[in-house]
Amino acid sequence: MKINRTAALFAATIIAVIPMGTVTAAGEAPSDYQPIYSEFNPNDVNGKVIISLPENVTAHVEITFDSPEGENLPYYSCDIAGGSEEAVFDIEGRDNTEDDFRNYDLRIAFTGGNYSRTGEVTDTFTVPDPNDNPKSFTDLVYTFTAADDFAVIPAELTGENDFGGDAGDYTHLKEYTLHLGLMLGDVNCDGIITGSDATTALREYTLLSSNMEGNFDTYCNFAADVNRDGILNGSDATKILRYYTLLSSNMNPSWDD
Repeated sequence: MKINRTAALFAATIIAVIPMGTVTAAGEAPSDYQPIYSEFNPNDVNGKVIISLPENVTAHVEITFDSPEGENLPYYSCDIAGGSEEAVFDIEGRDNTEDDFRNYDLRIAFTGGNYSRTGEVTDTFTVPDPNDNPKSFTDLVYTFTAADDFAVIPAELTGENDFGGDAGDYTHLKEYTLHLGLMLGDVNCDGIITGSDATTALREYTLLSSNMEGNFDTYCNFAADVNRDGILNGSDATKILRYYTLLSSNMNPSWDD
């Protein structure tokens, strides 16, 4: 167990991350969302997953678990929106023995920013049984902030801390930065502009011009529309290819050329 802040800093951090009225004491906060697992027992709840998204970001949350009951069992499945309120999910505890365990898997698939950038965050965790000695309550807190820049991997883990101890309530905090900016011309989101981006854009335009369904999501459409006229066509693919050609010749191209 790592304790990497003083008690005073611990209290200040928890107050900042989890506003009063959300998690004021172990087990007191109501869950915002109902589990889809039919055998969920509220009397076994000994933990919470708490997710805080920034404005202009939405996410689909999936929680499943493996146990002696089965594998990859659906537990929660819902959509959440960013803003001032956290999304809170009640989690049942288990003994974590060979015949009585729960290994939970969390998936947060998000969309956000001015260009509808997509990505996901996954995690695995366990929650001890409430009858274990000593008794404890576990909060797993995931907080997200938005940045208007581009990164190949849009979700970056920027902080991770544990608070509390074996003899009492326990909080595990993970902080993420979401890189929601646009790299114009980088259609495949690999952080570089190559001929492959031009080919991909041309292929998409061919599908659309043939009245077929395209493959691009909102972000890809923004990235491919390099002449910024609001539509994707052959001109965009040509400009991407020209941009790449100039780059590979050690020149400094501009999308405005």
